[in-house]
Amino acid sequence: MPPRRRAAPLVLALAALGMALCSLPHALGAWPHFREGWVALGAEPHLIGAIGSAWAFGTVMMLASGAVVGAQAWRAWRDQPLHGATLLPLGLAWAGYGLAAFALRDFNTHYLAFVACGAALLVVLALPRVR
Repeated sequence: MPPRRRAAPLVLALAALGMALCSLPHALGAWPHFREGWVALGAEPHLIGAIGSAWAFGTVMMLASGAVVGAQAWRAWRDQPLHGATLLPLGLAWAGYGLAAFALRDFNTHYLAFVACGAALLVVLALPRVR
């Protein structure tokens, strides 16, 4: 099997797993912590509810990203062409967000997980297309 055909499914599957796993601490760990902080500050319940809805949407989008990338890993495994128009914006969004958050949040290494997931997609797209 040529190099891209061997590497792409594995790299995409790992990125998909990483994206899905990022959603778990986001939903189960971070939100309850932040919600308590908002309550302690005396935030209005409707504000907390709105922020909670947006937080849940972010969690769902992380899971959806993992599912989309997982489907692309399956395509790569079956030697079907990848959808660059799908992978490129996801890769740029995850890597770009991770880099920006890393720089703006005192170089918190937590955000490097986002960079790694996005960079993995971009690496797959950059691999030579071996026929």
